[in-house]
Amino acid sequence: MFRRVKLARAEEPRSQPISENFMVVEELPLPFSEWLVQSSRYGLAAVAVFLIGSLFFSYLVTAFRYGASEGFYLTAKVMFRGVGEFFQISPRRIIAMAGLAFKEAVRRRVLVSFAVFIAILLFAGWFLDTESTQPGQLYISFVLTSTNFLVLALVLLLSVFSLPTDIKQKTIYTVVTKPVRAWEVVLGRITGFCAIGTLILLAMGVFSYWFVVRGLAHNHVVNTDDIRPSELIEGGVEGATLKNRNHFHSFPVDTNGQGKTDMRMGHWHEVGRQGEGENASYQVGRARDGLAARIPEYGKLRFLDRTGALAEPISVGYEWTYRGYFEGGTLAAAIWRLEGITPENFPDGLEIFWSISVFRTHKGDIEKGVSGSWTLAHPENDNQSPPIPFESKEFSLDSLYIEREFELATGETIDIFKEYADDKGRMDFILRCDDRGQYFGVAQADFYQHVGDRNFAWNFAKGYLSIWIQMTLVIGMGVMFSTFLSAPVALLATLGSVVMGFFTSHVKELALSVFNPENSTIDGGGPIESLIRLVNQMNVSVDLDLGFATAVIQALDAVIMAFMWAVAVMVPDFSRFDMVGYVAEGFNVPADVWCQQLVVGLAYSFVVTCLGYFLLRTREIAA
Repeated sequence: MFRRVKLARAEEPRSQPISENFMVVEELPLPFSEWLVQSSRYGLAAVAVFLIGSLFFSYLVTAFRYGASEGFYLTAKVMFRGVGEFFQISPRRIIAMAGLAFKEAVRRRVLVSFAVFIAILLFAGWFLDTESTQPGQLYISFVLTSTNFLVLALVLLLSVFSLPTDIKQKTIYTVVTKPVRAWEVVLGRITGFCAIGTLILLAMGVFSYWFVVRGLAHNHVVNTDDIRPSELIEGGVEGATLKNRNHFHSFPVDTNGQGKTDMRMGHWHEVGRQGEGENASYQVGRARDGLAARIPEYGKLRFLDRTGALAEPISVGYEWTYRGYFEGGTLAAAIWRLEGITPENFPDGLEIFWSISVFRTHKGDIEKGVSGSWTLAHPENDNQSPPIPFESKEFSLDSLYIEREFELATGETIDIFKEYADDKGRMDFILRCDDRGQYFGVAQADFYQHVGDRNFAWNFAKGYLSIWIQMTLVIGMGVMFSTFLSAPVALLATLGSVVMGFFTSHVKELALSVFNPENSTIDGGGPIESLIRLVNQMNVSVDLDLGFATAVIQALDAVIMAFMWAVAVMVPDFSRFDMVGYVAEGFNVPADVWCQQLVVGLAYSFVVTCLGYFLLRTREIAA
């Protein structure tokens, strides 16, 4: 499975790369308690500002309808009454309203969306790349992404058309004439739509899991005529499986009749021998590690320059500054320090994963990777292991299993924990580039120690939990907009908010390029200036001619981007709920991450519910 090495025998061949499209973790997740402390002040302030802004927005709406003084009176009345009614909410009436919304959704045949999803799964085999080197990633990404878009589209249409349709058809009068508060109307709608959406999402999740597991399940057959004595295992044999699902495996089998295949297409198999001599047959087990939930342990990264001194990494001119680079053929290196490296935690050895980027100053042999090496080092003295050489494989995740003990030429046996780890369980892993004139680029999350695995089914469910949180946010915004807008306008407003939510970081960067261009990485100005450059085919690095027209354009851009920035700050950042990378790449979704998502989702749901109440109460129908 891995390239297993003893430090005195580092010349053994290495395995296939694990992944061709590894996940990039630009920011390591904070522990939930630390995140909660850091975010509580900002979150409470944001909620307060949002609620105050909601009141002001409600006043503008009522002032437009009834006049300034009447609008102020009505808004103040709704505000004070809303606080009192909030503490008089009846769970029984909310459940009753939710039941009505649930039945309404069923009458509108929303279950057809599930049939559409099943049809997508049935015909997916026609479009998925059967020769993909990572079928697990492909299948998981497909089902999670298709479910996400389908569910969000469903609840978007369901939530924005419900209340305006009831008002238009005057069926809402049968509700508001009864002792039902506006809080209960809004909460009932949100709860009912969330209930029907949850059932549909649950069914999609079950069928998606079955689709992924069934799609990756396969067997291999061994041709016993190809079995030959092993060159690596004394007394053992080696062979290869027949091709199935566009791949085959090679494997060794030891004298006890046990072995493992190499890693291909993201998985491996156990191999067992039955019988002896000419009657021996070989059985290949089920695929392993194709569906995984690895737990990584990241270390602290620092860089050395070409003289061996601590320094900042080198910039090779790439705009994306995620990775830092260091020079090959010198003392320059990248060093990760891991903690908890003890015999109790890793009794057999160390299993590490890494990925690197290569910057070539000369082409050399383009079909051959750049040579590098790993060295284990004690954090407090000069003890270092013999280098473990490897050949770089860009855009892939590579692995190494370092056995715990090795034998020196003198016959002395060395324990890596006693030799290279201190009393606190800290150990340094030094990465060097051995080819002069070439550069390795790495980031802190590009190297990690595999410390365990979690259940894939539960990890898959956490991916669907992130979709559920997005679904509740869309339902909340859809119901909120539908309390004061017509159905088509509410649809556009909710859709615009969702689209903005997926690009909030880009909008904020674009706003920074307008307000503070000196500290921005985006050139070209705001939307109006960019349009002028596009029409005139001007380069973004060329300044516009100074003058009154340019000043007006930049002023208008500033106003537009101020509004866009305000919207980007208020809408939820939907990109932070994307767990496809974690699940598809075989990483366990940390509990800290989805707990943060859940808190953020609940906070936004509370805010949009409050806003929906105020807007509904200020309508004539609710008065």
